[in-house]
Order: sequence, then structure tokens, then C-alpha cells
Amino acid sequence: MKCTRRLMKSEKEIKKICQKNVENTLREKHAEISQDIAYQTMAVVMCVLHNRFGFGGMRLQALKDAIEDEFANMKTGILGRNYTTNDCVKFLKDKYNIDFSETRYIAEEWRDGK
Repeated sequence: MKCTRRLMKSEKEIKKICQKNVENTLREKHAEISQDIAYQTMAVVMCVLHNRFGFGGMRLQALKDAIEDEFANMKTGILGRNYTTNDCVKFLKDKYNIDFSETRYIAEEWRDGK
């Protein structure tokens, strides 16, 4: 029986395979890191709500559930319209003048752990 499939790949084919594997790995890592950052941020917010505003376990759990519900709504959209985190940012800016693009801290300070 004749084998029509080549055993050796060309350099171009190998590069293409490697590039695809790298892209898949990066996509997976990005999703993992994004989720980790989101939950760390939510944990900080909940600690502030507990420490400064007296939120207890039930309220914090209800908040976590509500936030996760909000993200679920973003996956499906609302009334046939896209709904994203940018809509939340815009709402807070328009209604309460809370601007997440402005901060009292410099990003480098956070990165260096200061």
C-alpha cells in the first residue's frame, strides 16, 4: 500500500503549526489571567464594603451573585442589544461623574507594589 502522506513538514508548515499553538495558548492564558484579575478586584471591593460600610456575609454573597448575573446578561445582551462593561463605565460617568480613567494613583506604583 502506498502512503501519500508526507512524514516531514516544511519549515513554513512547522512555523504555521507553532504559530497556531502559540495563539491558542495565549488565548487560554489571557482568559485565565482576566478571570483572576476580575475576581481579585471583586475581592478588594468586597473587603472595602465590609471594612468601611459594614457589609456582612449575606450582603457580600448577594453582591457577588448580582455581579455574576450582570456578566451573564453581557454574554446574551439585553433586549437584542449588546451590553458590555463599557456600558457600565459610561453609566457611572454620566450619572455620578465617576471616571475610571482618572485615578489618584500611578500605574507604575501599583506594578512595583508601592
